[in-house]
Amino acid sequence: DRVLRSVWSFFFLYIMFTVFFICVLNMMGYDLLTSFATVAACINNMGLGFGETASTFGTLNDAAKYLMCTAMILGRLEIYPVLILFSRFFWKS
Repeated sequence: DRVLRSVWSFFFLYIMFTVFFICVLNMMGYDLLTSFATVAACINNMGLGFGETASTFGTLNDAAKYLMCTAMILGRLEIYPVLILFSRFFWKS
């Protein structure tokens, strides 16, 4: 039961962050295909996206690039270690 809750919580956090990044890219003016593919490529560390980022990520504006860097960090380091780094419990001695 504990393992199942852990897996579901990771899945929920993964989906939540993915949807968040897609929505923010949409609010920046990118179409849904570009937003979805770019976030999927960054958070999964799988390479190039579709739409505007099919050939290069250079077409993204600076704010979108920083957002995708955050997605890459979450995807590469995993979500839980990053959340632990930002918790008060971790930094209390």
